[in-house]
Amino acid sequence: MTNLEMKQLIKSCAQSVRKHHKQVAPKDAKLIDINTSMPYVGIDLPGGEEYFFQEDAASEILAEADNAADKFDVSREDALIWLAQSW
Repeated sequence: MTNLEMKQLIKSCAQSVRKHHKQVAPKDAKLIDINTSMPYVGIDLPGGEEYFFQEDAASEILAEADNAADKFDVSREDALIWLAQSW
């Protein structure tokens, strides 16, 4: 798979998850919550899966997302949504 194909896959996945989240989640619910100073990462997927990472685990997840975002030219949030599909 080429980088362009991966970019399209990641963006499509993120768009689909965001759309579904908007349909099923409460109006004020966040899909992704990132705090880089503590650090922590929270992801509340529309299928009912919830993930929360803090400290070293959050730093590792953010680094992995940043690497994917840089490599495939997508946003950090899109990369996190895509990565969360395999957890």
